[in-house]
Amino acid sequence: MTFDEVLPAIIVIGFGIVIALGAGGSALRRRARRDAAHVPGIQEVRPQEWGAAPPHQFAAPQQQAQKWGGPAAPAPQHQAPLQPAPQGWPTAAPAPLPQPGHPTQPPHHPPGLPASQWQPPETATVAEGDPSSDPRYRTGTTLQVLAWIIGIAISVLWIAESVGFWGFMTIVLMVVVVPIVIGLAVTTLARARRENKKASAPGRVLGALFAGCLFVVGLDMLINGLAFQLNFAQPIDVHVTAVKDGVVKSSRNHRGQRRSHHYPGIHVDGYYFVEEEQHRITEQPWPDGTPPPQRGDVVTGRRAPLLPHREVFEPSPDAGWLELGIAGGTLAGGGVVLYFALRRPRKENDGADLSTADAVTYTQNGGS
Repeated sequence: MTFDEVLPAIIVIGFGIVIALGAGGSALRRRARRDAAHVPGIQEVRPQEWGAAPPHQFAAPQQQAQKWGGPAAPAPQHQAPLQPAPQGWPTAAPAPLPQPGHPTQPPHHPPGLPASQWQPPETATVAEGDPSSDPRYRTGTTLQVLAWIIGIAISVLWIAESVGFWGFMTIVLMVVVVPIVIGLAVTTLARARRENKKASAPGRVLGALFAGCLFVVGLDMLINGLAFQLNFAQPIDVHVTAVKDGVVKSSRNHRGQRRSHHYPGIHVDGYYFVEEEQHRITEQPWPDGTPPPQRGDVVTGRRAPLLPHREVFEPSPDAGWLELGIAGGTLAGGGVVLYFALRRPRKENDGADLSTADAVTYTQNGGS
C-alpha cells in the first residue's frame, strides 16, 4: 500500500483522535470548574490589630449591670469573684493599647527576623472558584493543547498533499504576510493619530506599506535562494530547441538610443512542463565546464518555487546566491523604513523650555 492510499485513513483516524481528546479535556475542565464553584465566596481577611483581643467563636460571659458604689454582682461560674466597686467615679485613665512596632506586640513575625523589622500584610484574600490547582483541570488543558497540535498537523498534511508542498508554502506566505502588513499599517496609523507631532499619518502609513512590500519581496527571494541551496527547488526536464554560442541583447537608454550587449558563453532555448502546463526558456546560460547539449536533447534543471520562478540547469552550485543577496538587501531596507515609520518624533522645545535650560546653565556656572 502506498502513502496516497493510506492518507485518507490517517486523516479520518487523526481527526477522530482530535475530537476525543478535545471532548475529554473539555469535560475534565468543566468538572473542575463546577467543583471549584462550591468554594465559599471571596473573603477579605484583615490582620489582627495590635492590642485587640484574638477573635473566637464563643460569646463573652454576660454579667448583670451594677451601680457604682453598690455591692458586686455574684461571680459567674468558673470566674473569680469581682472586687468591690470603688466609690464614686473612677479617676484613673484606661491603659493605652500597644501601637504597631511596640515591644509588646505578639510574636507573629517569622523566626529569625526582628519584630521591629516585620510588617504584617494589610489584607489576605481567599480566592473563590480557582480550578487551576485541580489536577483534573491541568490534565484537561494538556489534552486540549494536544488536540490542537494534532489537528493542525493533520490539516497541514492534508493541504500539502492536496496542493503540493510549494503551493502550501505560497498559501501560508499569503495568509501570514498579508495580515501582518495590514496590521502594521493600522498600528502605524493609530500611533500617528495619537501623537500628531512631526510626521503626518499618510506619510507613516505609506512608509509602513512600503516596508511591508520590501518584506514580502525579501521573503520571496529568501525562500527561492534557500530552495536552490538546499536542493528543495522543483526538478524539471527541459527539451532543448536551440543552442547558441553567445547572444546579443539590445536595450535603450534614457535618451531612446538603442544599444547592443554581447554575452559570451553557451545559451540554450527550450521548454518544459509543470503540471501539464508548458513553460518556455529563452537564452538561458549553460553552466561553464560542462559539455553543451544538442538540439532535441532533454536536460535536467531546477525551478524556483515562488515568483519569478527562475530556472537553472544542472549542475549549478552557485544557484541561489543572487536571490539570497537580494533578500538580504530588501529585508534590511524594509527594517530601516519601518524603523523611521514607527519612530516617535522628538518633542520640540518651546521658548519656556529653552529659557529654563538657560537659567539652569547660568546657575550651575555660578552666575558668570
